[in-house]
Amino acid sequence: MGLTRDEVNTVLGSLKTDVKRTAKSPQGFDVIAFRAGGNDTDKSFDEKYSTYILIYLKDDIVVGISGNASSMNFDGTVSYGTSAATLVSNGWVDIDWYKTTAGDAAAYSKDVDNATIIAFADAYGDDKVYSIQIFNNAYSIADMTQCTETTLPMNYSADVLTEMETETFEILNAYLVNTGVRDADVKAIRKNTKVSNVARAYSKKIADGRQTDAADVERDSAQIKTALENAGISLSGKERYWGERIMIGNMDAIGFANSAIESERSRSNLINTCYGLCGIGASVYTESAGKAVYYPNMVIDFVDRVSAL
Repeated sequence: MGLTRDEVNTVLGSLKTDVKRTAKSPQGFDVIAFRAGGNDTDKSFDEKYSTYILIYLKDDIVVGISGNASSMNFDGTVSYGTSAATLVSNGWVDIDWYKTTAGDAAAYSKDVDNATIIAFADAYGDDKVYSIQIFNNAYSIADMTQCTETTLPMNYSADVLTEMETETFEILNAYLVNTGVRDADVKAIRKNTKVSNVARAYSKKIADGRQTDAADVERDSAQIKTALENAGISLSGKERYWGERIMIGNMDAIGFANSAIESERSRSNLINTCYGLCGIGASVYTESAGKAVYYPNMVIDFVDRVSAL
């Protein structure tokens, strides 16, 4: 926190074996997305997702960080693997916005010096911290999480939505790799262009329909299969698998990724070893009555494999 852009680039380095992107967040911050060893041909697919960091800058000064790595530690206050029980006993407060679908706590916050820390716990798993977010306390938790409450000037351009899809995928894979909850030789899941096109098409339809509740737009298995097959993906044969999860109302990739983990059904799809590929699509419906209110949505489709019709 507080580093300049140049200092961040010096710390991260510029190895060709790393993935380092610059983009914009929905909140208007500049973002550096960093995946250590993401281009390293000597690393396994899982290893390429094991260390993932998002760095948020305003006026070239770091105002926020999201860390997803087993080596995470913030000044001894919280680290990867800290139990939710320990957080509570140390005075951390659960965040209403990040409740599980069962209504249980899944994220906790604490104010330190000039910053707020959010620690995300795997409530449907071992209830231990798998992701940490910290941001300058000039911004409230609502500013950084809730589209209907934020005071920040939001922006959901096409580029921002595409980056949000990518960041969500990378956060979810960091979760799968570091927790090991997916009982497969390769923990991370792969993203497929054809499947992503299906997800994007339905995401756009949801936004165009001004939908604000995911329960109203869920598709049954037959409808999902038809959409995938219409995109040229064959699902014929015995023991084929496909699925879909829809989320509406989260602000950014951090919100969507952690909401997927905090939903029992979404998490079950994510860790299901029958699925080897996914596709992600994001769109936004903007409600304008005075101040604009945004309803971003994200569709994640899953299949076991892709073969042409």
